[in-house]
Amino acid sequence: MDTPITISGKTFNQANTFNPDTVDQKTDGLSVLCFNNDNRPIVVDNCLIDAQQARWGGKHSLTFDSTYTDCIFKNGTSRCFDMVSGGKIKFIECKFLNEGTRPVVKSPYFTLAENCDVGIKGGVHDATFQDCILNDILLGDYTIYDQQTRPKARRFTFINCKNKDGGPIIIRGRYFDGDTLTLTNTPAKAWVWPSIITSVYWWYNRKWGDTRKPDGWNVILQEELT
Repeated sequence: MDTPITISGKTFNQANTFNPDTVDQKTDGLSVLCFNNDNRPIVVDNCLIDAQQARWGGKHSLTFDSTYTDCIFKNGTSRCFDMVSGGKIKFIECKFLNEGTRPVVKSPYFTLAENCDVGIKGGVHDATFQDCILNDILLGDYTIYDQQTRPKARRFTFINCKNKDGGPIIIRGRYFDGDTLTLTNTPAKAWVWPSIITSVYWWYNRKWGDTRKPDGWNVILQEELT
């Protein structure tokens, strides 16, 4: 088994970023804590991840074994935490807080905005939020990797979670298997787009959206299919 990446008691912001897979171990500036295509288990506890005016606070791409415990994710012009592809990620006693850099999403039904506390997409599977605080989460939004048909985001579990503003947590699903959503002692308002709306949105983005072709855009790993 690969040696885990373990981080404890650190503060990450625009002046102190971390990506273990770059030469200088810094991010590209779009996030302040980044893990990309890393096969090692990732364990982060008691950390402050403050995006400030970066796009995201925490950013994961194609990771499959991560646990965050007692961490605070703050701010970001897009969201506090973002993940594209991968799976098996846990958040335990974590807080996702945005201090006014964007409007708070009030309705799950008619907004197309990507802004939210947490965004997880690209077929991510098996995500657990336990004893966490967050306002809203967007599951299965379109990514540049969706230029081919990929698995849906699936198997999300919320246990003892709360909205910091009171009321239900807003859960918006686009390309998401709503039958695999589990809510335990978690007040939430969840709505998943009908497939016809998702199909039209995907068609529009594939034709007129971001059509960049990064390395691996057309590859689906076996771990993504489980």
